[in-house]
Amino acid sequence: MNSSNKNMTALYEIREKTADFINQYEYILMPVGKFLLAMILLVLINSKIGYFEMLTDPMLMTIISLVCALVPIGFTPAALGAVILVHLYTVSYEVTIFGAVLILVIYLLYFRFTPRDTILLLMMPIAYKLNLHYAVPLVGGLLCSPGAAAPTAIGIVMISFIQTISAGRETFAGKEVGVQTITNFQNLANTFLQNKGMWVMALSLAVTVIIVYVIRRLAITQAWAVAIVVGTVSELILLLIGDIRFSTNFSFGTIFLGVIISFAIAMLIRFIAFNVDYTRIESVQFEDDEYYYYVKAVPKVMLPTARRTVKTISRSGKSAAPAESGAAGEKKVSLRDSVKNLSGKAAAWKNRKGKNGKE
Repeated sequence: MNSSNKNMTALYEIREKTADFINQYEYILMPVGKFLLAMILLVLINSKIGYFEMLTDPMLMTIISLVCALVPIGFTPAALGAVILVHLYTVSYEVTIFGAVLILVIYLLYFRFTPRDTILLLMMPIAYKLNLHYAVPLVGGLLCSPGAAAPTAIGIVMISFIQTISAGRETFAGKEVGVQTITNFQNLANTFLQNKGMWVMALSLAVTVIIVYVIRRLAITQAWAVAIVVGTVSELILLLIGDIRFSTNFSFGTIFLGVIISFAIAMLIRFIAFNVDYTRIESVQFEDDEYYYYVKAVPKVMLPTARRTVKTISRSGKSAAPAESGAAGEKKVSLRDSVKNLSGKAAAWKNRKGKNGKE
């Protein structure tokens, strides 16, 4: 038991030190992270549809990645979309037009994305390459809003589109305008839109985001863990139903392996972002003139501050009483005091509500 407690304490210390390091050097880590993310995505794009040789030049890829590192994260999808369109232009006009319409639709939806949603969209191709795209809806449901279902599904759609172009380049190639152009456009639309595997995967992951989010928001013990378990099982069930219904021919051995690893990743995210001690739940009830309040307080898992004793020696040779600092010397804030503060916030909320009603 003591060995287990020591191991958990060591994990908590690693988590706290990592968080402190990230907070201290965030101004360096953020640009570096955005640079690496853009560079990896450019490599993935060029490996599939790198038809325009100039954009495959390492120097130009580095410049594009540097620009993405120095601007807000929302610029990166737009830059990558432009790179994709340039590559598509070397194939044929109809492929370029179809890709431009698809990217335009995504861009119109993109206005509603939050920065976290954008990261999900950008991480999807990398996760898909590693067979870990099943983790994206789990993480999205834990850390984002239900709107995270949109970038999750869009990521799958864009990946499938690029795969379609890569597999059928010779079929869609040609820049002669005429009857063949219309035929190629119809073939591309039919091939892409009739990809049942893409739609089943996109819909399954999007629904998983909503399931995880709804359960995570419930006022139940171990809500995050329950959300991860139910979300993981839901992914498998939805994909299985879709495979049976639409004959998508999914490889469930690969899917099961990816889902298991994604489950572990989601549990790691839970440990980092939401680690509380359900064994010390406290409940408090209080009231005012208009309402009864029922408060359930779940304390976070916090490491105790190191205990230090400072001994002061006076000139007379007598030593003063030692003063303790750290967790032992600090006054503990009681739950009752926290509830009083909460009561004041509730009163302020009611005052604002009353003013808004009068207006």
